[in-house]
Amino acid sequence: MLLKLKAFKGNNNMLKLETYKLFKRKIVLVVIAGFLLVLAAKEISAHGTYKMYQPEMETYGWWWFFYIINGNLQILPAFIVVVFSGIFSYEQTFGMQDIILSTKNGRIKCTNAKIKLAFILTNLLYIITIFVPIVHMAAVSGGRGRNTKIQMIHHTAFRQSTLKVDNQGLLLHILVLSFMAVNIILLVTLIVSFLSTKPVISMCVVIVILYAWRPDVMLVFFDADSAIRALSFIPVNAMHILHLLQCMPVNITGREVQWVYILEVVYAVVLVIGFLFFYKVLSKNYKYYAA
Repeated sequence: MLLKLKAFKGNNNMLKLETYKLFKRKIVLVVIAGFLLVLAAKEISAHGTYKMYQPEMETYGWWWFFYIINGNLQILPAFIVVVFSGIFSYEQTFGMQDIILSTKNGRIKCTNAKIKLAFILTNLLYIITIFVPIVHMAAVSGGRGRNTKIQMIHHTAFRQSTLKVDNQGLLLHILVLSFMAVNIILLVTLIVSFLSTKPVISMCVVIVILYAWRPDVMLVFFDADSAIRALSFIPVNAMHILHLLQCMPVNITGREVQWVYILEVVYAVVLVIGFLFFYKVLSKNYKYYAA
């Protein structure tokens, strides 16, 4: 028991050290401050739209609510790429890689602390990104309109959607899918940083992976519905709920299944397998560390 307690304290100290190293980089502080300022500005500007009451549908500005959340989620991947693309490759730049790999703490505790810090900070900001608009909307509307079908919202993407859910059901899908997408983006960033030798290279590679798949290019090869489906396998696009609502159901063994449901299953499997691969296989094999 005493040994376990000492091990816990040692891991906790390493996590504090990695936190200090991360926040010592000025760009991290600037990015976090900018991220929070943008969220605050968007919420202040959205206050009036949340109060737009539509008596014939007994609902408030749910369209604007989803629009704000959708926009907030588009900012989060940029934060992840800028802050964490150098979390491993940063050590190589300053000649710390050989020292880290030559010690027990470097090989195990340091790597684990970096992974924990990345997931803790990312999901903390994800919670702020999602739940600030939710609390704001709840305070303004008192919960009215949450049971209204999304097809009643005055927007083409909602009216034409075949997804038969109400506003709170759509919010639940957004929470589930965006949570998995954000963590997959972080996982991709960590893997690239682990394999790369320089932070700038890591950042460029992750940006290409996440943003190089342009919709206009996909439309050359596919129709609009197929292009949206194909692009939704890129996690930054999976958080764009207005596009996903336009996808038609897929016929599987005679049953129509909504594309959102398929994505949720695929992303859950990818997240679990990806995390196990990185944490249990790749991060334990140090010949790949900034190889």
